[in-house]
Amino acid sequence: MLQRSFLVSLALCLMVHFSAYASPKKNDPKKDPPGRKPLGLQVIELTSLNFAASVGDGNVWLIEFYTPMCHHCKNFSPQYANIAASFHSSPHENVRVAKVDCTSERALSRRFDITSVPSFFVVAGWSVYKFKDDRSETNLMNFVRGGYKKQEPIPFLASPMGPMGLLQGTLVYIGTRLVGMLEWVQASSGVSPVLAAVIICGLGIFGGMVSIVLITILTAPKAKND
Repeated sequence: MLQRSFLVSLALCLMVHFSAYASPKKNDPKKDPPGRKPLGLQVIELTSLNFAASVGDGNVWLIEFYTPMCHHCKNFSPQYANIAASFHSSPHENVRVAKVDCTSERALSRRFDITSVPSFFVVAGWSVYKFKDDRSETNLMNFVRGGYKKQEPIPFLASPMGPMGLLQGTLVYIGTRLVGMLEWVQASSGVSPVLAAVIICGLGIFGGMVSIVLITILTAPKAKND
């Protein structure tokens, strides 16, 4: 019973993450929602917190993985900024240009199996394509504009958007939220980090027990009436 409850809980956890990608809608450049901030021309900074909501918006995403100290990353930065300005000033192309700092976003770096920088990927829905051509402004733009369709995407099971990638992203999201809760408890109550962690763990255990009880009740087989 506990094993089944754990699997159901894990499935619910993945469903929360999948919901960020479900039924993506294309952005209409002529009709932005009220209060929505217009898309800037600069490169978008992606983090573990905004990754799922960002790449699940229905656009094609060009993502650079870089480090601030990388000489090649620095040299290519002006050209990459030009690519972002070009696509972001043409909303009808439905392309977003982003970057991930590998030094501060190690979870995303591991998720995409980054072994060298700069590395470039195209994320189109559930499919991920790695850019393997010579690094240039023209080559990257051609790749995003359809060149990626000429090669096979990363196999789904090994893909950053596959089950393991999504599970890792969910765990990172939960972890960052727990760290935020820990800092909030410390700041609001003035307790030590150890006591704050104990309080959060206690609440987590209580919430987990309540969830298991509810899931067990909801998934328990019903007796058939003769």
